[in-house]
Amino acid sequence: MINSSQLTFVTQAPQRNSLENECAIMKSKIEQLDKNSKKSLSTYENDMQFQLEHQETLRIRKIKLEQKHHMVQQFVKQQVLDAQSLKKENELLTIDLIRLQSSLCRLTDNIAGATLLLKTLETRTAQYSPYLNFAYNVMNVAPLLKPALASEIQQVTP
Repeated sequence: MINSSQLTFVTQAPQRNSLENECAIMKSKIEQLDKNSKKSLSTYENDMQFQLEHQETLRIRKIKLEQKHHMVQQFVKQQVLDAQSLKKENELLTIDLIRLQSSLCRLTDNIAGATLLLKTLETRTAQYSPYLNFAYNVMNVAPLLKPALASEIQQVTP
């Protein structure tokens, strides 16, 4: 006959193998999940590292673009100031040109007046030329006549 303790052992043996198999399967699944989670964690860490590097690259690009934008703004401001300066200089040159044109007109008028005076003088000189020649001759002869006149004047005066 089989006693009850042997019966328990016999009936529990298949259950024990089944539990051990289940444990082994569960352990295997846990190890697989652990591997997968480590792999996932590694992939996640790599992805995060890539994201950080990419963000750093983007941040550096952003800084460079902001610097370029600032430089362009400064260049544009300088160009605007230069354009304003050139416009003001152009206005001053235009005023100077108008003054110069006015002075040139007055000069042209003065030259025309002087030309008219010269023609008038030439005409009058031609009219009085004989008298001018006589006066010139008198002025040249006067020093020669001076001693003779002086002696005649002394003779006439008592």
